[in-house]
Amino acid sequence: MKLKIQTKISLGFFSVITAMALLIIGGQIYTNIITTQARTAANRYSDAVNLDAKLIVEIRSAETAVKDFWAEGDNLRLVAFRNSLQKSRRYLGQLKELLTKDTKAAAIINDSIEPYLDYLDSVVSKGKGNQQLTKNLRRRINSSIKAESLFFDQLGAMNSQTMNSYINLSRRIFKITFMLILAIALLSIIVGHLITKSTTASLRILTKGIRSASTGKYVLIEEIQTSDEVKDLVIAFNHLVTTVQTNETVLQHKNEELQAQDEELTAQNEEILAQQEELQQAIASLTKHEELLSGLYKFSQTLTQTIELDDLMEIAFNGILNEAEAQIGAFFLYNSESGMLEMKNRIGLLHPEKLSNISLNNSLTGRAGLQKKVLAVSFPEGQLRSIGLRGELAMASEIYLPLFHGELLGVIALGCTGKKEFSVEEQKRLSSLADQIAVALHNSLAHLEIRRSLERIQEVDQLKSELINTVSHELRTPLASIYGFAELLLQKHPGETKAQKYITTIYNESLRLSGLINNFLDLQRIENRHLEINTTLVDLCALVKSSVEIYQGQSSLHDFKINCEPDLPQINTDSDRVAQVLGNLLSNAIKYSPAGGLIEITVYRSSVKEVAVAVKDHGLGIPADAIPNIFHPFFRVDNSDRRQIGGTGLGLAICHKMIRVLGGDIGVRSEHGKGSVFTFLLPINNASAIRERTAGGEETTATSPGDKLIVVVEDDPAMAELMEESLNSAGYRTQFTDNGPEALALIERQSPEAIILDLILPGPYDGWEIMRRLKKDKSTADIPIIISSSLDQKRQGLELGAADYLVKPFSSNKLVESVNKVLTIASGVIGLPGQRRPDIEGPITDLLKAKGFVVKEIIKEPDLLVVVLDNSAVHIGSESNK
Repeated sequence: MKLKIQTKISLGFFSVITAMALLIIGGQIYTNIITTQARTAANRYSDAVNLDAKLIVEIRSAETAVKDFWAEGDNLRLVAFRNSLQKSRRYLGQLKELLTKDTKAAAIINDSIEPYLDYLDSVVSKGKGNQQLTKNLRRRINSSIKAESLFFDQLGAMNSQTMNSYINLSRRIFKITFMLILAIALLSIIVGHLITKSTTASLRILTKGIRSASTGKYVLIEEIQTSDEVKDLVIAFNHLVTTVQTNETVLQHKNEELQAQDEELTAQNEEILAQQEELQQAIASLTKHEELLSGLYKFSQTLTQTIELDDLMEIAFNGILNEAEAQIGAFFLYNSESGMLEMKNRIGLLHPEKLSNISLNNSLTGRAGLQKKVLAVSFPEGQLRSIGLRGELAMASEIYLPLFHGELLGVIALGCTGKKEFSVEEQKRLSSLADQIAVALHNSLAHLEIRRSLERIQEVDQLKSELINTVSHELRTPLASIYGFAELLLQKHPGETKAQKYITTIYNESLRLSGLINNFLDLQRIENRHLEINTTLVDLCALVKSSVEIYQGQSSLHDFKINCEPDLPQINTDSDRVAQVLGNLLSNAIKYSPAGGLIEITVYRSSVKEVAVAVKDHGLGIPADAIPNIFHPFFRVDNSDRRQIGGTGLGLAICHKMIRVLGGDIGVRSEHGKGSVFTFLLPINNASAIRERTAGGEETTATSPGDKLIVVVEDDPAMAELMEESLNSAGYRTQFTDNGPEALALIERQSPEAIILDLILPGPYDGWEIMRRLKKDKSTADIPIIISSSLDQKRQGLELGAADYLVKPFSSNKLVESVNKVLTIASGVIGLPGQRRPDIEGPITDLLKAKGFVVKEIIKEPDLLVVVLDNSAVHIGSESNK
């Protein structure tokens, strides 16, 4: 019978597995029996230990309940004792059942623990207040504790004995298991050996033949005596050997032919490869050169097409960064005025603020710009540099490229973390790019300068056109009225009523023309910083009220409402300039609310350091897009040739600039069609917040003109005639002269009470020189001088000793008021209402002394306080009383 190798092996392994199964089953049954016995014993003693612990807890609880019951007599403690005693007896019964075979443990339970529980049960109701029973209880508790300890030790000993038995049992099971495994292993070895022996002999012969064939020696295997698959393998192997030997001979002849052909092809291939390598190198070189030229051309074309400076710098910077393969860089533009390199673009800088401005004498960046040549540096591996471009990065190399086109325009600084150094070829390429950037940068800067120049020219041209249009319209309008009504007066000889009407119109139009001219002059003075500011303590509410009174009569369609916050402090400012601002705002409020309505003026304290004035109208309002330009010179919302509302567009510009000069600010809120609110802020400048004003205000005694002589030095005959008429109407005598030498002689000869002096005079002396000569002469030094000039140089005039300063044009009333004020102070007598302010003597005296005056005498009348000053100590216009 022919058995296959697989069948033999299967039978052998089946026998081994069957034997193993029988051995394992028998060993497992024996092990389970022994283990069950040991586990039962261990569990019994473990349960006994747990019950003993519970028993001890309940006994202690019962003892505590007995003590508490005896001490307190609380029946609840007696109930607790009964419960603990009941649980103790139950646990004790369970212990007896578990330990029936343990005589020692049973003896302890019967002899000690159980009698102790009976004792507690017997004495619990008798021991209250019984000292003897209390002592006996303590003794029995100690005995019980010892018995419980002995019982616990006995349980521990029995548990240890059980554990030792369990350990011995485990060792015995281990030995049995080991013997079973050893027996199974031996059985497997024997069966395997028998199977292997029957099959390996023929396999060794076959393996020997195969190994020989693998080395190229094909030898036939002799026929072997076997009845399995090995015999079939031997027959197949012999057939294979025969076939291979036959084919090997044929292949050997063909191989010789192919070898000869291969040698010939190899020689040809080597020649082709050499030519191909040369061609590839040439193509790579041409491609690289073409890419370089293409990149340079595109870069140059992009630079040429870019005009805007910021765009150009960004494109140039990014392009040269990519070309240099740099990770860090900065683009510096040279400022010829400051001599500094200013950073415009950057990438990868940790602390750019340290490099925002670089001197040409500092760092490699500045040196490259100063020397106008490329600087390239490299650093050892791992070296950290904190100066320059790197911040705290480990740099390998840097290159600095100056941008030069006729002059230094800037520097580009680049840094690489990976590239060890920039080769000479790379430096030349980057330098070429830098030259292209410099040309484009020069063109962009030139374009920018040209554009700015054109914008300035256009702006100047636009302003000039606006100025011409404004002057031609706004100035000609009042001139036309003045000319027309003056012509009517001269030619028609109207009656007194019409003549008065014509003269009133001429007067009003003259005031309007004067205001327009003053606006132009004020704007010019502010722009040239020649505006004179004279600060005094100003009552802003009173100033607002006086300004409103002037404009109330200009329109019957408008109502005025003044809201003044109480207890506002006086502010230290120029009252004339503030009044001018108020006048412009009130005029605008009237003009731009043609339908009339309410105009509200509110004065309030906006902060600790500032006071605010708000002028609100309910007129046309301002469009939202016009508000940003509302304070620009010559700007008007209605700027067409057919203006419905007149104006130069200078009023708000002057307000804005003048408030800024006074240290404040101005703004506007407006809704188109509903009105506007203009609010300006003025600093208080630490002026006293306490205003001591009498109910009727303060008054000065007016000096009676009488026959006092006023010398007027004026070269304009019309102006001189106006002054003469005004002063004569006020009761003063006047004498006139139009040049310096005559004026000095007249003043020395007549010794007038006051002098009105123009600054611009014909001849060798102007007004300044006349004033200096008068102040040097002791006989004329104390004569008060009032300057009358079209030049606004008030500060200089007061510093040289002028008592007052009037800027042309001014009204007749203002001239007379100035003369009265100057002569009142020069007379050395000041009258104040004493009855209404009995406490004013001290403050007024202190104020006059602080200003440099010497108080000679104080005369108290029933309703008047007269302060007499010492004229010898007072010099009008001196440093002591400015």
